[in-house]
Amino acid sequence: KNENAQTQAQLLSISQRAEQELESKIQQRTKELAELIARLEKLDKQKNEFLGIAAHDLKNPLTGIIGLSDLMRKLESGITPEQRYSYLERISRSGQRMMHIITNLLDVNAMESGNAKLEKHRIHLYEICHRVVLQYEHNLRAKELHCKVAYAHTQAQDSFTNRQEMIILADPNACFQILDNLISNAIKYSPIGKHISVQLLRSQDFAQVRIQDQGSGLSQEDQEHLFERFSKLSSIPTAGEHSTGLGLSIVKKLSEAMGGSVHCETELGAGCCFVVNFPLAKDDAFHNQ
Repeated sequence: KNENAQTQAQLLSISQRAEQELESKIQQRTKELAELIARLEKLDKQKNEFLGIAAHDLKNPLTGIIGLSDLMRKLESGITPEQRYSYLERISRSGQRMMHIITNLLDVNAMESGNAKLEKHRIHLYEICHRVVLQYEHNLRAKELHCKVAYAHTQAQDSFTNRQEMIILADPNACFQILDNLISNAIKYSPIGKHISVQLLRSQDFAQVRIQDQGSGLSQEDQEHLFERFSKLSSIPTAGEHSTGLGLSIVKKLSEAMGGSVHCETELGAGCCFVVNFPLAKDDAFHNQ
């Protein structure tokens, strides 16, 4: 009897442990399933956001292109060369805006899927900054903004005798995309008649670009979500420009993927200064030190 009781107790103990293990596994699988469902719901929401952005933000410039093209065709014999140039310029700007939106969407998709391929080359930082600013010449004129690319004048900076040769090691397209997003943002949120400065500095291993505007700045709450995808900030573009909420998240991912970094120095009412660091080319990192 004692042996039977002992055996039954052992069997009961084994049965209870098995039930506990089974219950634990069920709970774990249930948790994993819930997390998977949550991820799928998030992906589905992001897909809808992507489609919504594409439909909404591409519609306006596309409507402009179609409308201006039709107008030029109807008034072909009655418009002056100056009017024709103005219409073509507006069509070009609409096309550039569409390209900017599409590029941002594709870049996010490539980075999220792990298909973004970066090829690092030697790049003259001043030249690429100047090239980005030049493409916004019309936008700057339209808002009477003054934008200048310059080397920062500090005692440490002046110790370098060959500042024109500030060469970074980065992917040219990614570098252009980073600077394009930051400079276009500075233009977008700058009031008419203000100044935008693009300053270049360097340290032992990094070249730094500081893009300062005279806009409204960012609140503490905005700063906490600044580099998140689809983040919509409280700041409003000063000339009715549009924002996808993707640009800054792309800037952060691309700069970090190349071994650099980005952050923002800002106070509400005092403008924004976006600071991006690019790795210097090795033979340039220790030049003239």
